[in-house]
Amino acid sequence: MAGAPDGWGYPDGIESRIVEHAGGYVEALELTPDSLFRAGWFAGNELHKVMDVMQVQADFIGDCAEYLHRTEDWDAMWIQYHAPDGINHDVLGWLGSEDAKKRDLADTLMRETLRVLFRMVERIRAACADENTVLAVVSDHGNMPTHKLINVFRIFEEKGWTTLLREDGGDTWAVDQRRTQALYAGSGAAVRLDPRGVPATRVRRESGRASGAGQSRGYCADSRAHSGHPTARTMRRTRHQGSEELRK
Repeated sequence: MAGAPDGWGYPDGIESRIVEHAGGYVEALELTPDSLFRAGWFAGNELHKVMDVMQVQADFIGDCAEYLHRTEDWDAMWIQYHAPDGINHDVLGWLGSEDAKKRDLADTLMRETLRVLFRMVERIRAACADENTVLAVVSDHGNMPTHKLINVFRIFEEKGWTTLLREDGGDTWAVDQRRTQALYAGSGAAVRLDPRGVPATRVRRESGRASGAGQSRGYCADSRAHSGHPTARTMRRTRHQGSEELRK
């Protein structure tokens, strides 16, 4: 099947069969670069799209589990549903807001997220479990409210580690791959492996000092702060592609 993610599963060919019978997985909620779509939905009061994508993800996982249960001889089935992590990052801090409407909205979004989650769990249990099956629902970590966003990308630019260039003389900015020494890549920094470049230890030390991230709780590194600055707009387009280029 053209475009199928061959080589990502075992046994060979299972990837194409999953795509054919269960469809493709839609991210857009939690992982870069797709999580930037979610930021626009929150800013544009289009939260119904967040819940729609959660349901699409849950439907895919259910379809995939049912298909594999029918076609594969399995002893253990492990499923990850990442949406609760994403929604907690976005709205957990709203529960302490002075705005009653914002508190109610956060409560509704988190409640509906759990509703989608446990409907998915029940569907998989009904389709795949028998009297000899142990079903466990676990979490790998908790969450803390986010009260402030730190534009790490802009810090890298001000330090001279990330260099931008204007494309075609317009309003579109891109990362200058030849002059950039380090690039913030969502969950860490990609540092050019060049002895003339900036050491990774210096990037970690100085960016942490500039952001104050090591001194306060409830802070989240993100490019959405100062969203009008070209670094934030550039990040939407380059945070994934740029980090891959720097690793070459």
